[in-house]
Amino acid sequence: MEEFARRLERSGFEVVLDQWHLALGDQIAAFIEEAIKTCEFVLLVCTPTYKKRSDRRIGGVGYENDIMAAERLIHRSNRFIPILRTGNWDEATPTWLLGTFGVELSGDPYDEGNYRYLRRSLAERVGSKHKKP
Repeated sequence: MEEFARRLERSGFEVVLDQWHLALGDQIAAFIEEAIKTCEFVLLVCTPTYKKRSDRRIGGVGYENDIMAAERLIHRSNRFIPILRTGNWDEATPTWLLGTFGVELSGDPYDEGNYRYLRRSLAERVGSKHKKP
């Protein structure tokens, strides 16, 4: 996850990642709410474990998914982008996100063409401002 985030930064994007931006004692819920509210895109790294935590509303994953699902329902937002990391789409994508077009970055290393597609798609949607994905 960290290397993927660093690569996005090297590609010119500002990245908000809890592992980098949360300090000891910070309020996790407030961080999640602010990040979802202010970021241009939210990239969801989908795995079977992530789907399980999302669908069962477990911990921080469950909380952030409540917020994103509500925003998607109310505002018809398309800024939540699934990234398939392990498994297949059905077993790794949270239920609220099924049917959303995403990109597969499974394997190690993941497919370069798919990464370039993601980078290009994000850049085209934000134009030259390169806000926080």
